[in-house]
Amino acid sequence: MSTYPASFPEHSPRNANYSIDVELDPSTKTMTGREVVTWRNITSKPTSELQFHTYWNAWRNTRSTFMREWLRVNGGTPEAAEVLSRPPSDWSSLDVTAVRLLSGGATAMTDLMPATRYIAPDDGNPEDRTVLAVNLPQAVAPGATVAVEVAWTAHVPRTFRRTGVIGSYYFLSQWFPKLGVLEEAGWNTHQFHMTTEFFSDYGVYDVRLTVPKGWVVGATGVERSTTDTPAGKTVHQFVQEDVHDFAWTTGPDLLVRTSRFEHPRLPAVDLRLILQPEHADQAERYFLATKATLRSYGEWFGPYPYGHLTIVDPAWQSAAGGMEYPTLFTGGSRWLAPATTVTPEGVTVHECGHQFWFGVVGNNEFEHAWMDEGLNTYATGRVIEDYYCSYGVNPDYRAALEKGGLRISGLGDEGEVRIVELPGHPFFLATLFLPQMRSTAGRPHPLLAGYAAAVERAAMTSR
Repeated sequence: MSTYPASFPEHSPRNANYSIDVELDPSTKTMTGREVVTWRNITSKPTSELQFHTYWNAWRNTRSTFMREWLRVNGGTPEAAEVLSRPPSDWSSLDVTAVRLLSGGATAMTDLMPATRYIAPDDGNPEDRTVLAVNLPQAVAPGATVAVEVAWTAHVPRTFRRTGVIGSYYFLSQWFPKLGVLEEAGWNTHQFHMTTEFFSDYGVYDVRLTVPKGWVVGATGVERSTTDTPAGKTVHQFVQEDVHDFAWTTGPDLLVRTSRFEHPRLPAVDLRLILQPEHADQAERYFLATKATLRSYGEWFGPYPYGHLTIVDPAWQSAAGGMEYPTLFTGGSRWLAPATTVTPEGVTVHECGHQFWFGVVGNNEFEHAWMDEGLNTYATGRVIEDYYCSYGVNPDYRAALEKGGLRISGLGDEGEVRIVELPGHPFFLATLFLPQMRSTAGRPHPLLAGYAAAVERAAMTSR
């Protein structure tokens, strides 16, 4: 295993770096992995232990904190009945099989397995195995670096929380032992809860993914190499600097499409779309929505700092859609997606937008989720409003509006509903947006511009 490369310009502290080798065996739905984690203490205090997230143990059984919380909310529902009826092969596990200290004041390859233990810092649940603590023989001083090798095996579940497998489609997130964040007050390594997300340090990821030969792979970062093995498999190497997580997808039937975002004042971004065959005709819609987001967010908040972005169109019923990961996000669509809908555009804009907040700002999503989700939801609305809102009424509901007592008294150039009155009421106006809040002289809001044009036409007609 190699250590992470150090020749790239740094845009983050790069204090948690991962060199990972993992092999997926579809016949048993298992992964076997080894990683070298090179970690630097960037706090002002020493630490005598490391703490790892082992998220997939949240779905090992119903006694984990995640499942206890989930069953309290969903118990007795058809969804709960479906989950509880799943065979053992549809649940997950992540078993750490070796932990070795490679540096840090001890002899090379010091066995740390006897010094590992599962902890539950949030609720004390002795059945929860989503945080693994590792005692070190010598404390890591401020500014010092330690390298640890971790080996593990994992069973891929039928999808829980957007990670798992359905058929031959795999989407894999939170899949490896990942360090928590050491802060001045100590380790910030929460257990996996039903409604929480994630927080981790930035670093360089050098990951080698071994899958059956011929399978398509999409992942965080850029594919640096592919190497076929005598066993009929292919090793795909992906590398990415200055990110805080790594996710990937693979399968034998996936399509790949590419495009490029270009802008006179923003850096170009190469786009790679991993697409379900039945959604082949929606590729351009994914690309246009992604480009609209990169343009708008780039102009409002600053340029997207990575030169590439992977979009994943998840499989039907995979429950893996609508989520963000560094330099990669999952969208979501359906077989029939008329142009009058914002599917897949809505989720594409939102998840692409997370690249700026979750990806670049990297706030603590567990403790301050509103910062990422709230700001991004607001910005998503602005993009959808600019690019996709027609300020009209769905034609399918026109008859119902009229039958309910509303009068349609204004139509657009193509016969679309623009003005609706409530007879007998002195004032009636309904819109999804407040255009006056951000209309400017240089860029008037389309709705206000349309209103002004209509007034001008009416004035000309009445002369």
